[in-house]
Formats: sequence, C-alpha cells, structure tokens
Amino acid sequence: MVVFDFNTDDRNNAIATFRETWKKLKTSLANKEFTYDQTDTALETTFLKVFNDIFQSIGKTALSTKLKDVFSSYCVGRGTILRTDEVVSRCRFIPIANYIKHDNRFSPEKVEWLYLAIGDSDEKIKHCSESECNAQARDRFGFCNFSLNAEYGDVKIVDLTKFADEKYDDFNKQLESSMQRCKKSEERKFQLSIWVSKHIQQC
Repeated sequence: MVVFDFNTDDRNNAIATFRETWKKLKTSLANKEFTYDQTDTALETTFLKVFNDIFQSIGKTALSTKLKDVFSSYCVGRGTILRTDEVVSRCRFIPIANYIKHDNRFSPEKVEWLYLAIGDSDEKIKHCSESECNAQARDRFGFCNFSLNAEYGDVKIVDLTKFADEKYDDFNKQLESSMQRCKKSEERKFQLSIWVSKHIQQC
C-alpha cells in the first residue's frame, strides 16, 4: 500500500504535485506513449498509479454509486450540432465507431464512448451540451434525453465530482480516516493469516 502524507500544512506542495503529474500524464497521451486500452503502461505514470492505489483502497466504496440512483435524481441527455439539411433520428445521438475518425481529447479514434450531460434540470443539461459542443447562435442544435434500461439499474459507476464542494482540509481528513481504517483492516487480515498458518503447522 502506498504511504500518504496527510499533513495539511503541505497543501501547496500537494497541489503542485497533482498539477505536475497530471501534466505529465496529458503529455504522455499527446505523444501517444500508450493508448486508452494499454492499462498496465498507463499505470506506470505517477498520476494514475497514485489514483489507482487510492481508488482500489477506498474509492470503490466512497465514490461508487448505482446508475438507477443517478437517473432517478437527475436529468441526463446529449446534444450535438446538426447540419442544416440533416434528418434527425435518435441514432444521431449514439456514438458510432465508423464516424469517429480522429482522436478528440480523451476520445480515441473508433472508440464508442457515450458522453452525457447530467444536471437537475433539462435547461441546465442542454446549456451544458451547447457549451461542450461550442455551439453558436447560428448553429442548428439537436438534443436527446436519455433514460435507463431497468436491467442496468444496479450497475455501479464512479462519481469523480462527489467531493467537488468539499474543502481541502475536510476532504483530506476524510481520506486519512478512510486510509487508516483500510490499514487496520489489512493488519487484521495479516494477523489472522499468521494465526491460521501457525495452527495449520501445529496440526
């Protein structure tokens, strides 16, 4: 397990490290040092390695939520700029590999990743989609609301915005507390394995 320093006095250094390692990750992606599906290579970068260590330790519980809880509480949809003569169907709002001809930010070529806007009103998610697409007043803009198929309701996703409104020090304390619980749990498992091993040898 990675050892973390939760000293709140070192906040500025921590933020500088986050930014520096994030920049290196983006540079690696831009230089095509690895692709989106080369997980082992990507995890050699400091930013993803530390993120993965934290996520595997506590993030699955702290950051996970079920899809049905998201769709029951929020409006979800996707928008796109349309051609002036385009006939629109719902398929227009679904990513199709044959039309994804270039890398676009974190969307690799030919990979069907569905980006959806989420918010507490249709107005907000439509505005979000227009901003994301950089839509102009003269553009013809289409928007499609999405609903959830019930059979996927219990699928868990990661909410990376869950602590967006938390103050740094408060979040740091929560993280430290979670890591301490995780550490104690691992120590108990280790002690138990030793106890079992000794008794097996005695038998």
